[in-house]
Amino acid sequence: MRRPRANTRWAGLDAHRPRPWRQTTRCIFCGVEGSQTPEGALTKEHVYSNWTRRFVPRTLKKFRSLRAITRSDRTEFVFVNRPGDVRDWQVLCVCQACNNGWMRRLIEDRARPIMTPLIKGEGIRLSPTQQQIVATWVAMKAMVAEYAESESVTTHHMQRKYLMNHCLPPKRGWAVWIAHYRPRAPMLWFSTPFLLLPDHVAARRPDRRATYYNGVASTQIIGQLLIHVIRSTHPRLATMFRFHLPRRQAIFRIWPPTLYSLSWPIGTMDDASASYVAEAVRDYIRSAGAAQST
Repeated sequence: MRRPRANTRWAGLDAHRPRPWRQTTRCIFCGVEGSQTPEGALTKEHVYSNWTRRFVPRTLKKFRSLRAITRSDRTEFVFVNRPGDVRDWQVLCVCQACNNGWMRRLIEDRARPIMTPLIKGEGIRLSPTQQQIVATWVAMKAMVAEYAESESVTTHHMQRKYLMNHCLPPKRGWAVWIAHYRPRAPMLWFSTPFLLLPDHVAARRPDRRATYYNGVASTQIIGQLLIHVIRSTHPRLATMFRFHLPRRQAIFRIWPPTLYSLSWPIGTMDDASASYVAEAVRDYIRSAGAAQST
């Protein structure tokens, strides 16, 4: 994997639940204060949309996310187990007007006919425009999932506004990949929030304890579709990340936009490669922390 280039070294810092969880009282997209009126009342948005539920295993009764903890001499990663069925994972963070309005009409309804053959592993030619529609759905779900743990929110409110107004992912700091994958292990959602700072900024801090996160890497599995998202304030981390996979396996970046179509399915990924992709940013953060401590 080629690491992203930058003009300065970047260091990973201790990022273990830096702030207590706090329920949002405003819609994360339009900003309206939650109220008892039908339009303003906050509703629970499914991270896995209802139409994807039939492609998600019924037997999984818990799922987990991962937090990066980088210390002066080592980096540790802590799994946080979540009870319940991942298909029922809902986050109270969007208003009724957004949930039943543009989110459904302009994103869900447009993405569903495109994503269904991807999820089922059926043959399809994915145009650049269709790739952007899928990437927009992915970005919307990633923004919602962040609010399951408010201390893990890294997306700037103007990026959410941009998605709402343009129905496109943010232009800077976001990258989305997809791959064909026939899962055997029950990995459905794998998330690593992290704090990555320029070396000279990290050196001025009194200790290595983080007070916030500024990036997240997440991997989501729906049927035979693997989705990987990186969002970070690092100037080039998301867009310059590269994955080196075994021969005849492939992962395709669909955001930032491309100018080529994709034949699907192609380059089917195995479990080992899926784990490698899910853990790639974790490994980068580990090496950045080790470099900063030497």
